[in-house]
Amino acid sequence: MWKSREESRFMVAAVLLLLAAVYFWTAAAVSGMEVSAGELETYYSEKERELVAEARAFLDREGFRNSGVMLTRVVDEDGRRQYTLTVHHGKIDDMEEDDRAALLDSLGKRIEFLKEACETLGLENAECVQARAEEFAGERRESFDWAVSRAVAALPVLCELCLPLVKVGGQMLAMKSTHSQEEINGAKQAAAILGGKIEWVKDYTIPTTDVVHRVVCIRKISPSPGKYPRKFAQIKKQPLGM
Repeated sequence: MWKSREESRFMVAAVLLLLAAVYFWTAAAVSGMEVSAGELETYYSEKERELVAEARAFLDREGFRNSGVMLTRVVDEDGRRQYTLTVHHGKIDDMEEDDRAALLDSLGKRIEFLKEACETLGLENAECVQARAEEFAGERRESFDWAVSRAVAALPVLCELCLPLVKVGGQMLAMKSTHSQEEINGAKQAAAILGGKIEWVKDYTIPTTDVVHRVVCIRKISPSPGKYPRKFAQIKKQPLGM
């Protein structure tokens, strides 16, 4: 049985080493082969599924049964692949004691689901809050290192909802579709008004699927003016920079 935080971290490190070994083996296996893009994608998808299965089996053998295992990949413009293996288990808490995450939603049903998920995964440092983002910013203004949002609204609107929550030096990550370039260009001024700057944009494929999504990273470089965020009706009616 794993009895300490250090042992738990060692466990995660061992799984990550397993990931690296299989990844480099995969890369070497396809080196020099003449294959189509579709065949290459199929090959990688199969190896990724095998890797997740091996990682889960490894955790089971070491006493971490029913762990959540998620493999995420980001494909750069030059075709290089970067993988992140995430393991969730009640015995593994990779947060420091003073690190906390706030999961925010305005609907009570979603918050109840998040509370159950956090309890199941043993995420003791996660706080589930039922509130609107523009109201929550008044209580926790510029107190977070990251703000992560799914496709809730257009990016200029998301900037006003998220950036006031982020500390200077922190980042906002917005999940978008791969057809969002016009939206991203239109958000540059909104980000600047709120003290942010678009730092990078990357597309990634959801493991075991052919679905490609995009993440937009906005760096907070200066404090957001105190008058933002406005009431949501104003934000929606007249987005910043539009």
